[in-house]
Amino acid sequence: MQIDFHHAVTYVTTRLGGLNHEEACTVAHAAQYVDDATTDGPLTFTTGERYVRVTSAHKTFDFRINRFHADTDGAYVMETRGQTDVYMKLFGPNSPTALLEEDDDSGYGLNPRISARLMAGDYIVQVRHYDRSTGTGKYGITVKQR
Repeated sequence: MQIDFHHAVTYVTTRLGGLNHEEACTVAHAAQYVDDATTDGPLTFTTGERYVRVTSAHKTFDFRINRFHADTDGAYVMETRGQTDVYMKLFGPNSPTALLEEDDDSGYGLNPRISARLMAGDYIVQVRHYDRSTGTGKYGITVKQR
């Protein structure tokens, strides 16, 4: 299902059901988290609770994980180049689950581009085909400090 559509419909439905804005956002984000769950394993929260997540989103081979280390604080640009439509997410610093940014077509053509001020640390850039069922094609990714 198209990501923005599912998140928005979940939010609207919970608002119509009587939840306030903050509660509706929590439910919509949780539903989206399940849709995007591409990794499994335990999560430990700062309050000590644990949750064992399962891969529920899609086959794990339809996205690519790119890791990089930002040596210094500063502005960084992550972008892809290619003829295929891809979608990008940025996670970090030093966390594979802390989503910082995501983008679809801000780059050249159908390519994503994320420009962000980052702290020094380890980051993950996840790239997948926009159409998870039929997306194919080659693309390249670059990460540059500006």
